[in-house]
Formats: sequence, C-alpha cells, structure tokens
Amino acid sequence: MTPQTLNAQLKSKDFLLINVHIPYEGELQNTDLFLPFDQMNATPVLPRAKNAEIVVYCRSGSMSALAVRALVRRGYTNVRELRGGMNAWTAAGFELKSLPEASFVRPDGFPAISFSGKGP
Repeated sequence: MTPQTLNAQLKSKDFLLINVHIPYEGELQNTDLFLPFDQMNATPVLPRAKNAEIVVYCRSGSMSALAVRALVRRGYTNVRELRGGMNAWTAAGFELKSLPEASFVRPDGFPAISFSGKGP
C-alpha cells in the first residue's frame, strides 16, 4: 500500500498497524505494536482471527516483506505492507514520531513489545 493510501485509512483505522523494523528508528502515528520482523513466528500477541487486517512497515520495505511472508505462513489472510516503509512515508511528507531509547529497550537489551500506539 502507498503512504497516501495508508494515511487515508488511518483516519478511520480498523486494522492492526505493526512496526517491524529493528533497531527501532521511530514509528507512524497510531502504531499499535512494535514487533521485530524476525519474531513474527515466535510471538503469541497477534490476533487470533486469521482474517484480521494487519499492516506492517519497516524503514525501507525489506523487513516488512519478510514479516508479511511470516504472517502468511502462520495463516493470516489479510496482511499488507507499507511500500517503501518509513522512508516512503517521510518522502510523501508525513511525519514519524519517536520515543526515548529507554522506553523501548528491556533491561536485557531486547526490544520491548508494545500496544495501542504508545510506541515500544
């Protein structure tokens, strides 16, 4: 999906928006979850409904493409990605938000997982 399409859909958001980029480099407003792309197969925090609408993004699109494949392998049928990632988002004139590093790294050094647009 293009940045323009995603921006329009964020106005009446009814999907799960996941930032899959590692390391954390900021996020789009209304991001629901920070979940590293390489942990898609290991996490129990994804929706139970396999037809849930999920949109993933990373910085450039390469990590989100891997995340989409992992989600499809897990049986999710309604998964899309932001083409070009955060780079395309900012190039289209939209802003990112970022959080202090301490808010998204657990004491053991691994990224924290978060929900509800509060960032990691």
